[in-house]
Amino acid sequence: MYNIFTTLNSGYYKFGQIFINSLYENLNLNKINKIYIADTGLDPDHIKYFLSFDKVKIIDTNTFTKDTSLWSKDWLDNVSSKTKTLKQICISEDFPTIMVDVDCMFVKDFFNLIDLNYDLQICYRENSNIPYLGSFVSVNNKNAIPFIEKWINTINTWKGTPKESPALSKMVEQYKNKFKIKNILDKKISCYCDSNEMIEWGAYIVHFKSRKKSTSFEEDFKDRVSVRGFDEYIKNYIK
Repeated sequence: MYNIFTTLNSGYYKFGQIFINSLYENLNLNKINKIYIADTGLDPDHIKYFLSFDKVKIIDTNTFTKDTSLWSKDWLDNVSSKTKTLKQICISEDFPTIMVDVDCMFVKDFFNLIDLNYDLQICYRENSNIPYLGSFVSVNNKNAIPFIEKWINTINTWKGTPKESPALSKMVEQYKNKFKIKNILDKKISCYCDSNEMIEWGAYIVHFKSRKKSTSFEEDFKDRVSVRGFDEYIKNYIK
């Protein structure tokens, strides 16, 4: 069994609905222990909605964010809280814990990709100067906790933005011989693609990653989801 962990505020509620409903529809729930959601600014009604799913546990982070725009202070605070909460879960849990960005849609079960012979499995992007992405990180055992701690410290001292994935890429390069780390291609578990590429590449998870700063959430959502041809896929996930 394993845990899934993500971070969410009410500004991302629509993505949160896609995340949880696609998870329940497409993953084998018998293999999932808990679904942890770090609350970084959820409205009470939204908390009630997610708690209606039997495997969900809400974690209070004492962080309140609302702005979802790319590189905003709230956006950066959300990113910063992710790894800290991940560490807390990994210390308290005996099951592997997989961190997945909340602006993702589960297409099919990825359990067969998890290899417990490794301490960590991390999303890998080919031909990039930032090859490792924090959108999917599987912490498979407690041996990986010191790596998470080093990642947190590097994020906290990183100059400029983004922080999470550049810091992660640096940590993998620096400690790849100390920890057992396995790459999983981004096209499989954090697929930044349109709906046709999703099928062509055999994606397990689609990532509705933001491509640009937008003037409103509606504009941002349209650019991430509708323009890429996913309206038909997500229509039953948004209640």
